[in-house]
Amino acid sequence: MKDLKVIRLILPVFLAVVCAVNVAAQETTQSTDNPARISAESFLETPFVRFFRQGQYVLALNAMESLLDDYPVDPLLLRYKAVTLSHMGKHEESLALFDELLQRDPNQAPVLFFMAQAYLRSGKASKAIELWQSLADESQEPLYREWSEEMLANLNEVEDPYLAVTKKVSVYGDLGWAYDSNVPLASNDIAVSGVVPDENANRYSANLNVSWRAMQDPKQSVDMISTTRTSLHDDGLDEFNYTAQELSLDWTRKLSADVMPMTVSVRYTGAGTFLSEDIFSVSNRVRFKLDAWSAKQFRTSVSSYVGYSNYAQDGGSPAQTSRDGLYYDVSLAQYYYDRTYTKYGYAGLGYRLAETRGANFVRRGVVARTGFHTPLFLLEDTTLDVNGSFELAEYPRFVSRSNIDTTRRRDKLWRVNTAVTRRLTSQLRTRVFYDYTLGDNNNKLFDYDRHIAGLKVLYSY
Repeated sequence: MKDLKVIRLILPVFLAVVCAVNVAAQETTQSTDNPARISAESFLETPFVRFFRQGQYVLALNAMESLLDDYPVDPLLLRYKAVTLSHMGKHEESLALFDELLQRDPNQAPVLFFMAQAYLRSGKASKAIELWQSLADESQEPLYREWSEEMLANLNEVEDPYLAVTKKVSVYGDLGWAYDSNVPLASNDIAVSGVVPDENANRYSANLNVSWRAMQDPKQSVDMISTTRTSLHDDGLDEFNYTAQELSLDWTRKLSADVMPMTVSVRYTGAGTFLSEDIFSVSNRVRFKLDAWSAKQFRTSVSSYVGYSNYAQDGGSPAQTSRDGLYYDVSLAQYYYDRTYTKYGYAGLGYRLAETRGANFVRRGVVARTGFHTPLFLLEDTTLDVNGSFELAEYPRFVSRSNIDTTRRRDKLWRVNTAVTRRLTSQLRTRVFYDYTLGDNNNKLFDYDRHIAGLKVLYSY
């Protein structure tokens, strides 16, 4: 039990060391001019680091094997492979790889430091103490000498701290501009919609998220998130200016880390929205999500949400026109990643239901989605995303409120979204995007198309 407490005590320091940018830079003297070695900056951008930070060690090992295909003798990669094997409980393989690295250079302080942790994790505390003591007494690298002294000093600690990998507070969001060709969703049929004076507009948007990590241990985390969304329109379409304020509580738990990595999350969100300066809606919803890696490069995602929304305006006849009610969605998506985990494609199906007070908004629908994500190799640090969907929705109790078209509503919505994102720094990205929606409906009042194109600056701190 004492060794177990020591292991959990050193894990915060260990993971902070592995994931920090400055540490990786200090641990390697590699140059981008050496084709046999990956640069520290490139290493920190790999899927391996992302999976390792999440504690998904099986996936991290898969990603590392792909890196080693390109850099088979890179000591930095081999060291982190040994660290990953240690976390997976493969102690003999891990220590054998550390030994191999020491045969190349017996005085590698990073190898000795992490090897000591591997010894401790495997139950050989005396070996770990011997290595740390050697580093504390003889190492020429101040960083590892200091850390080794801390490890030795903490061996008698009785506290059992939580694993601290990420920042307590994170701030992220975006600022953007877009041209919207059809803000009020006017019908394509002029005989139905009449002449709309001005249906297009420029839209200026700002989205801000502040996330606080309330709790985290090796298996789970809890986040509290405040979100503010704002969009403003010109061309006299002020009535469509939109503001939303959301408060969310998100719980995430890792269910398995070896055979089939799985993560489950539950998020509650309470939201209030405004159109112009008037209250538009108040809603409460809960989202459930399960991600499972069923094979080396396959991820299955199952999600659903249920929510209740109350709208300020119920229309002229609430029994027919009120949108207040229960909204439900369940979906399944299958993802396939390439061996580097930098490219993926997906396909999915979903079912949507709305049980509203007003009969005109009672809905049953299905949606099919597909898309892909890929780096643009001709443009450094740039990615392309393309997504498409088709939604078919029935409104079984719909009664038209217009004499122009009394046909029962039946939505057939086609959507295509594309985005090119360029990474400027670790905290800033730019995105150019284009979205197209075609609403093909039995009732011409809901028959429309819409083009949105724009630019965003995304930030995270």
